Amino acid sequence: MLEDIDHIEQILISLLSIESKLIRKTSRWFTVEEAANYLKLSTRSIRRFINRGNIPQNKLPSGTIRIEKKDLDSLVIFGSAYRRLTLQQRKVVNEE
Repeated sequence: MLEDIDHIEQILISLLSIESKLIRKTSRWFTVEEAANYLKLSTRSIRRFINRGNIPQNKLPSGTIRIEKKDLDSLVIFGSAYRRLTLQQRKVVNEE
């Protein structure tokens, strides 16, 4: 029984990984929830990063927040928002 649960858990993890890769290939914009899944963080953590200015946000007229993938990647790789990176650092992020 526990082996079955472990197997199902591994399948779910694999599916989430595939979903994340598909999202990255199809869109450069993420919702807060998608950004949390992409970075494997909570939505609360993503909102904290936004409020502190670590991740720039783009608000749609509907009030929905969108986050650019390059801003998430630059935060992970360099610990800084994309707009604060040097040209050399931006090249690294853009290659991802």
